[in-house]
Amino acid sequence: MTQLPNLDFEAVRIFTSLIETLNLSNTAETCGVSISSASRTIAKLRAVFKDELFHRYPHGMRPTQRAKELEAPMRRLLRGYEEMLRSASDVFSPARESRMFRIGAVDQGVFCYLSHGLTNILRDAPNCGVNFLPLNADFTEELKSGELDLALYPYSERLEDFCTQVVCRDIFVFAVLADHPLAHRVAAGESVTMRDIGAYRKLGVSVTPRHHLRMDHFSVPQSHIQLRAADTAVWTPYFSLFPTLLGCTDLVAVMPLQLAHRFNQIGCELVVLGRPSDAKTFEPVLVWHERTQGDPALQWLRSHFLAAIPPLPNPEDVPVLH
Repeated sequence: MTQLPNLDFEAVRIFTSLIETLNLSNTAETCGVSISSASRTIAKLRAVFKDELFHRYPHGMRPTQRAKELEAPMRRLLRGYEEMLRSASDVFSPARESRMFRIGAVDQGVFCYLSHGLTNILRDAPNCGVNFLPLNADFTEELKSGELDLALYPYSERLEDFCTQVVCRDIFVFAVLADHPLAHRVAAGESVTMRDIGAYRKLGVSVTPRHHLRMDHFSVPQSHIQLRAADTAVWTPYFSLFPTLLGCTDLVAVMPLQLAHRFNQIGCELVVLGRPSDAKTFEPVLVWHERTQGDPALQWLRSHFLAAIPPLPNPEDVPVLH
């Protein structure tokens, strides 16, 4: 039988911490060891994998390609250790938990849904943290490997080997700031038509490739945006920029209803003009790999996020524009 090198829990923990912080001092502090001990552990890992793993630079360290390849399996090992220890204790306690939960989401998802639960999560688990990461096109592979614990995906669909929970129902609408001429017409009780909206150019949402053309002309992948500007003058993947971009233009935004609602909650004064007749409702969902279905810490995390989401407007209540 081939003799395998000894790879203990401490080495796995120090490696995964260093690839996150890229700073040996911070890693040593996080793992509760001395800098010299952390340095010896990295030296041991270099010998095991016959690779430098991390190069020193003036402002920290950078992982080699081999270290990047090892990240996912190292995280799986770490998660296995943690699950084994939790099984041994047989009791989950948020107050004793010290995990950094890794969640993939676009900025709208954090802003509209996930931010509501943070107060209770950080109160009940004061030693835990939440790391919001970009929702990449291959987020399912990141969930499978353990690089992500949870993801918020904009559209409900069947994903084999994954569990999902619908967060809400949403729809794309036309919206403007309260000082826009069309908003003044609404305030005066006048009707707004598609022809009225057609007199203004649009602000639209560009999305990651995995979303395809699910929202037809309401949102498109960056690669599908034409080289010459047309009816849509500005595209952005950053939902949080909408009030800023509307404030310096006379554009009409094509945006999710729940995003407009959330902006109004924080005082941005967006006016929803209505929805196109061909707009279809869609359902953002929380997604996690079935392997983590029984993880009590992730069950607790998901329930806190979902329970904290306040009542949201009904897409059917938005008037259809003709």
